[in-house]
Parts: sequence; structure tokens; C-alpha cells
Amino acid sequence: MKNISLLILIVAGVLISSCSGSEKETKKQAGAKVKATTVESSSNPKVYDYTGIVQAQKQSAVATRLMGQVEQILVEKGDRVKKGDLLISIRSNAINAKEQQVEAGIAEATAAFENVETNFRRIKTLYDKESATQKEFDDIKTQYKMAEARLEAAKQRRREVDEMLQYANIRSPYDGTVINKFVNTGDMASPGMPLLAIEAPGAFEVLSRIPESEMNLWSAGDTAMVEISSVEETVKGVITNISPSSKFSGPQYEILIGLMPDEGQASAVKSGMFANVKLHHGTEQVIEVPSDLIVKRGQLTGIWMVSPQDKALMRWIRPGRELNGKTEILSGVKSGERYITEHDARLYDGILVEVN
Repeated sequence: MKNISLLILIVAGVLISSCSGSEKETKKQAGAKVKATTVESSSNPKVYDYTGIVQAQKQSAVATRLMGQVEQILVEKGDRVKKGDLLISIRSNAINAKEQQVEAGIAEATAAFENVETNFRRIKTLYDKESATQKEFDDIKTQYKMAEARLEAAKQRRREVDEMLQYANIRSPYDGTVINKFVNTGDMASPGMPLLAIEAPGAFEVLSRIPESEMNLWSAGDTAMVEISSVEETVKGVITNISPSSKFSGPQYEILIGLMPDEGQASAVKSGMFANVKLHHGTEQVIEVPSDLIVKRGQLTGIWMVSPQDKALMRWIRPGRELNGKTEILSGVKSGERYITEHDARLYDGILVEVN
């Protein structure tokens, strides 16, 4: 009797274990419940990306025509200056000496001219009264013209000296900001050597370069969107100039984009900032997914996909630009495949899923 009871207990245990295993297998086969969407491509404006540097539209390298020692520098980098403000003085002893010589020459030429002018009037009066000969009148007339020409030549030399003195006392060509200083007090300045760099604030542009294969896509007046890291929102811009030659810029063509920041952006834009220029031309077929579905693991980027066997699969992708809450997928998925948008359990590669 005891053996029969023991046998019954063993059989019951086996049946219970079998039912429990079957229930677990059923749950396992059911899988995680998820929602999925089919990958579809859409037609979007084709975006061309270029990099560039922000610079002032009006900028100058101040130089001199003289060879001389820098005597005084009245400004520093970052100083605001007004048009006509004295910036740098160059020692000009030779010019000062020449100025005195010119002044003496003008005084001499003036005295000679006044003397000849007096004689000319006297002889002309006598000539009109037929008391002087034709030769006497012609001679004094010639002397008068020569003295007048010498005086004018002396005055022209004075203008030349004044012009040279302007390059001894360097003044600001317009209202602006000193952005660089290339010399120090005591340095030797030479003709054409940059001394200071000045830019006019407020109007900025981006200098970028485009490959020759894309040059004919753009023209002056086209709208561009410019991203600058220090500016929260994209800055609107307009192409103002495209270089017709790449002789001095390598295999690429220089392009200028004038910036049109709003009041809140203007104060944040500075020369030298890195810019990313986006230009739109034509359309292209792209695959985009909601950005919150993108999974990042270290340097890898992926998205949960549903395999043909209804299993979850982490697919590594190459993402593109992100715009309006969506991320472009450049490679890794194809149209017609399914990606998971919602799930009620933790996902891992190979887990069975039930798509609702």
C-alpha cells in the first residue's frame, strides 16, 4: 500500500513539473509586446554642408609708406576707435627736415614771384603807353610765368610732404575695433608692413569654400542657414559673392555668405568663430526616425529593429543630421524593415517580440 501511495506522489510531481514547464515555454514563446513602424523613405530638400570662418565684412590692415622707428602706439587690441583717431606715430625726423626745406622753398618762390609780378605790372603799364618795347614786355611775361610755375611746384612739394606725414601719424580710417597689433614701440616699420588690424563691428560674413563640382549649384542671392556654436538658433544668411577662380584657393572656390542675425543673435557673433553653412538645392530620398528612438552605446549608435523571425535586434547605424526631432539614417536600415517604437519589457538581442 505504501508503495502504491509513493508511486502516485511521484506521478503527480512529474505532471505538475511538466505543466509548469509548459506554461513557462508558452510565456517565452509569447515574447515582449512591442509596437513597430515600417521604415519608409521620404523626399526632403537636399542639404549641402560646408564649413567656414566668421569675419567682418569691413576690415583693414593699417600700414605705412615710410621706413622708420615706431615711436608711439596709442591703442591696444580690443580698443574701440573713431574715424580719424591717432593710432601709431612713426619717428619722422627726415620728413620734418624735408618739411622745413619745402617751407623755405615756398618762401623763396613766393618772394621771387611777387618781385616778378611787380615788374610785370610796371612794364605792362609802360608797354600799354608805348614806353616799353615788345621784347621787354615778352621777357618780363616769360619771367612771370616761370616764377608762377616755380611757386606752384613748391606748393606741390608741400602737399607731398603732408601726404608723407599722414603715414608718419597713422589714423583710423573708420569707426571700428582694433583686432590685432603686429608691432611694438621701438620696432622698425617698413613700407607696406601691416601695423594694426581694424574691423568695423556689426556686419559679419562667413568665408567658406565649395568644390568645383558643386559651384554651379549656387548663385549670389541664394539663402543659407548658418550654425554657430555660440548662437542658440540658426542664423540666416545670403550668398553675396562667389569667386570665379580657384587659382589662389586650391581646388575649391571661395564663397561669402552675409549674415543677418536678429537682435538676440547679433551680440553673440564674433570674428574668427567656426561656422557650419547649410545650403538647400533639389530633393533627395532619405530615411528618418524619431530621435528619441536612437540608442547610443559608447561610440556606437543603433536602433531596435524587428527581424523577419519577430525577434528584437539592435541594428547599428550611421546617423546623419538631426532636425525637428528626427534623425536621418545614412546607412544600416532599409525601406520596408520594421523598427520598434514602444516596448513593455527590457529588450535584448534575440528576444521574441509580439508586434501589436
